[in-house]
Formats: sequence, C-alpha cells, structure tokens
Amino acid sequence: MGSPMHGFYALPLVSLIAPALCMAEIEKIRSIKGMWLVTVIVSIAGIFYLWLNLLGLDPQAYRGVTQRVFSSINSFWPFFVGWWALRTSR
Repeated sequence: MGSPMHGFYALPLVSLIAPALCMAEIEKIRSIKGMWLVTVIVSIAGIFYLWLNLLGLDPQAYRGVTQRVFSSINSFWPFFVGWWALRTSR
C-alpha cells in the first residue's frame, strides 16, 4: 500500500456512502426487491475494511487479497443496479 495515507483518498470514502445516498434519493432503486439488503452488505463491508486498515489489523501477508475481496464486494452494488436496469429496460 505504500503510504499510510493511501486509504484516505476521496474515492474509497465516497464508495462507502454512495449506495446509501442512491437508495435515499432515487425512487426506482428503492423499489428493487432485495436492494436494501445488498446496500447494507456493501456498506457494512466497506466500513469493516476501513476499520481494519485504520487500526492496522489487516494482515500484511494478505493485504492484496483483502483489497481484492473488498473491491469485489464494493463493485457488486453498481453491477446489481446496472443488471437490474438492463433487465427492466427490455
């Protein structure tokens, strides 16, 4: 990760709150069945990963693996919304 400030860039912080803000603002997304659960899982995973990094509990040997797992979970939310939008537009 290089610098300890690596995790404090704006993009990771925005990615933590973006799903919840979209749920609050966009009625169409709120109407998706199961979207609340997906949003909660993504948000909790993001907060947990940030907590691991801030406290230094992310194991050094597995740091790349944990980043990829978090990235996969975090990328699931826009994938789910995009998949739903494509499915309903037909």
